[in-house]
Amino acid sequence: NGVIQALNEYNDLEFYITGPEDIIKEQLTKEGYTGNKIIVVDAKEVISTNEHPVMAIRKKKDSSLCKALNLVKDKTCDAVLSAGSTGAFLAGCNFIVGRIKGVKRPALTPIMPGKNGPFIVVDAGANVDCKPQYLIQFAHMGKIYYEGMFNTKNTSIGLINIGAEEEKGNELTKATYKLLKEENFNFVGNVEPRDIPKGEVNVLVADGFVGNTALKMYEGSASNILGMIK
Repeated sequence: NGVIQALNEYNDLEFYITGPEDIIKEQLTKEGYTGNKIIVVDAKEVISTNEHPVMAIRKKKDSSLCKALNLVKDKTCDAVLSAGSTGAFLAGCNFIVGRIKGVKRPALTPIMPGKNGPFIVVDAGANVDCKPQYLIQFAHMGKIYYEGMFNTKNTSIGLINIGAEEEKGNELTKATYKLLKEENFNFVGNVEPRDIPKGEVNVLVADGFVGNTALKMYEGSASNILGMIK
């Protein structure tokens, strides 16, 4: 249904849907789709969310996820959308598609709503243990991504930390702060978690452990506040 909605809005797109061919075609018929912009690629295997991500990617070559990622690898497709296992998706991107040359670690980067505008958190869970140079790369990738998404310049970069002062934080954040100051972009310093929802900083940099914690706290707070109001 989402693919059909996208095609109704953007008629220059073309989609490949990977998965059990008979089920997908049956669903397309139910949706009343009769166009030629959807190509179904049959895949017999399924990777579940409770499987070990790396082992699943290595063993299940005929899964819908592996089939989809290979379509990008061979340049048949330009992007992959997945609602499946995040861990398996990330592992597949690494092993099948591969990283951009020079990039040491991939990162999860959700766009989040803020009081003063949307912002992104990078990394939001792909790398729970990081080195300062990884976070520097996250900042650069986040800047490029944000500016591409929102057509902006002079994007602000902040480091999620337990205090606004430069000397606050653990060894990772203190070392990262020093390196970020030396980079040629708009680094605004540390951002405390309570200031995250303001949306005053465009790109918030963190290791995956902190970023994922911030993301889930944000989700839980929003859900609880709405529930209390109702």
